Amino acid sequence: MKLFKFLTIIILLLVALAGMARATIDNNDIDYAKNHLIVLVHGIGDDHSCFDNVKKYLLDNGLEGYVYAYEFFDPFLNIEKDGWEFGDRSYNNPEAVSKPSDNKTLRDDWEITKRENNGKGGSGKCWLEQAREDFRIWFKKYGPGKEEDRYPAENEIPSKYLLIAHSEGGLGARSYLTANYYNNDVIKLITIDTPHLGTDAVIYKKLLYSTESQVGTALAAGAGLTYITMSLMGKTGAPSLQDIYFDAAIFAAIVSPVEQLVLRDVIATWGDPGLREMDPDGDYIKTLNSTPVKNGSDPIEYRLISAYGVPSPDGKTIKELNALKGVPLLATIYTPMQSNFWQLSSTQAKMASIMIGVFVGGGTFTKDGSFLVERASSKGEGIEAFRSNTEIYEQKFYNEELEKYLNDVVPDTLAALITIHAFFGFNPGMNVIYWAPVIATGTGFAAHMNANENEVLYNAFAHANIISKIQKGSPSILE
Repeated sequence: MKLFKFLTIIILLLVALAGMARATIDNNDIDYAKNHLIVLVHGIGDDHSCFDNVKKYLLDNGLEGYVYAYEFFDPFLNIEKDGWEFGDRSYNNPEAVSKPSDNKTLRDDWEITKRENNGKGGSGKCWLEQAREDFRIWFKKYGPGKEEDRYPAENEIPSKYLLIAHSEGGLGARSYLTANYYNNDVIKLITIDTPHLGTDAVIYKKLLYSTESQVGTALAAGAGLTYITMSLMGKTGAPSLQDIYFDAAIFAAIVSPVEQLVLRDVIATWGDPGLREMDPDGDYIKTLNSTPVKNGSDPIEYRLISAYGVPSPDGKTIKELNALKGVPLLATIYTPMQSNFWQLSSTQAKMASIMIGVFVGGGTFTKDGSFLVERASSKGEGIEAFRSNTEIYEQKFYNEELEKYLNDVVPDTLAALITIHAFFGFNPGMNVIYWAPVIATGTGFAAHMNANENEVLYNAFAHANIISKIQKGSPSILE
């Protein structure tokens, strides 16, 4: 069981990106930022801590008192309710606690408090109210008002917010911007790998847990395993139904539960309400993308940060080839037949796509992206709101050493396997096509992992690790 989970982890750890030097923010950028309150918005299944490094980076660069991060009541809540908690001044936020807002001993800085009696009574604040209140407290205790022991005057409190949102948090922020309760108080929205068009991972999740999928996968896997066994033993002819059913039972009892266990960790633990709303074929995402910002509002600047270089779900092939996910040979054949496969940005991405098809996908991860979000989605392609006042930044997850290794070794491995098959009198057939990328990619990963384990592990998941990448480099994307 550990072997199957390890093989799945190998798939997800193929892409690595060399660390870059830390940058500092220019003084002009700091002065600009101090005209706003900066609010960091986490995604589904996450919390405020995902922005710890970014927050520290901003504070270290002179923005103390201007940067805030809070938490949603339910990290799996639907996106519309995220918008209420985020900016609806009439909503009673269930996340709010009855604690004194200005007491750092009793209250953590990410906690939301009540609207009355210094945070201890009344209904719960929204995030933007809390950020404003926390700025007032900071101004008096630690900022310009410290010597006079005074709160800021109204014109000393920034009236506009600058939002930095990761993943589904970007959709929650956009839900606020397009709501009738929008307060015309956001100057800029920066989204980090947000699935603006939804994510095909939702389609994968729906099919993964359907009864039809499980039965079909087990039977298809049984046929595939039977064929492999017969081929390796040099047998010819059609496999018997008894052998197929037997191998299907083995697959269902061992492989399928392991696959689901791993994928629950990666995808299914996102939860249901918010995840359903990220269905690219669903009504919610279509409505959000067609709804403009409230009439009469000031223009909003958008900065969309996209992670790519990692094979990501392709909803079309997920639907077409779902039953093949238990058949390694057929998955290996069909993956390169998809047009998106050849548009993947590197050899390591193509090899990863094949590996995913073999072990957990069935030729379904053929779009470029961050593994969970497709590149086109994080770039918001085709959305009317992003046709103006928008800039797009991309971060590629890629390792030059691994790329060179795969470009050199995959052809050599294929040739060696053909030679071995010929020497022992076997017909190379599909087994060579199957084992060449598996052996070459697995060996390449092992070598790279051994050389720099921390780098590989840290950069394995582009969707999550893009947060820490944006403040590195010179200049950094965050600047």
